[in-house]
Amino acid sequence: MDRRIALKEGTVLEFNNNGGIYKYTVTNEIGRGGSSIVYNAEYTNNVGNNKIVRIKECYPFKFSLLREDTGILKPLNSSEDEFESYKSSFVEDFKKFDSMSGEEGLVNSLYATFDIYSLNNTYYVVSVYSEGDTLKVDSNRSLKDTISLMITISKTIKKIHDKGYLYLDLKPDNVFVLDEVTDLVKLFDFDSLIKISDVGKLGGPARISYTRGFQAPEVVDDAGKIGVHTDVYAIGAMFYYMMFGVTVTSFDCERNATFDYGQMLYDM
Repeated sequence: MDRRIALKEGTVLEFNNNGGIYKYTVTNEIGRGGSSIVYNAEYTNNVGNNKIVRIKECYPFKFSLLREDTGILKPLNSSEDEFESYKSSFVEDFKKFDSMSGEEGLVNSLYATFDIYSLNNTYYVVSVYSEGDTLKVDSNRSLKDTISLMITISKTIKKIHDKGYLYLDLKPDNVFVLDEVTDLVKLFDFDSLIKISDVGKLGGPARISYTRGFQAPEVVDDAGKIGVHTDVYAIGAMFYYMMFGVTVTSFDCERNATFDYGQMLYDM
């Protein structure tokens, strides 16, 4: 059960930026992941116009954290050192993402961020606002458009592989789809991103974020076996989910598995 307490509507976040202050007002919560809560927020630019941004708050599900009335997150019991370590990893993940987002071939495929800030005993990543939403099962979408989106997602993952990284947490909630566009998607939430060259340093159960129903078996059982094929599995699992509206099971992965295409969300 998720007991995390989101920032209230109207909360003003004041971020220090080299002596200057950026003020953002939270308008609503838009989603949660294992590592964070994501909000829509707005600010007033230099000519007096209101602009919308998205803000990701480092607020992991796995720790017992108290939200004080001031907005500060306070670790309970023995989780303080673990939370500090987690926050350091959150910053490192942002650095990796920020570095990749400027590389040729990935500029338009990763959700653009502005910066990362420290406040409330945690960190916040401020990103641009784009019209669209995360990928969802939609029976009103044509089968052709669904396949086109999956091809686009596959090409985007390949770009990440070509840069020497594994994504490892591919799921619909981490894919941003622009309105009425199938040949461009934007990935975000890079908490599980690792260098392909670092896979050999892993072993045993993986200490990375993953989502049941989309993760390959090796993510849970033996991280040393993770590779490009792990992301390929996730692409197939997500395609299955988009076609049938349910997540894949171990029985669906058997060599002799059969599928009732009459249960698809789309007419053939």
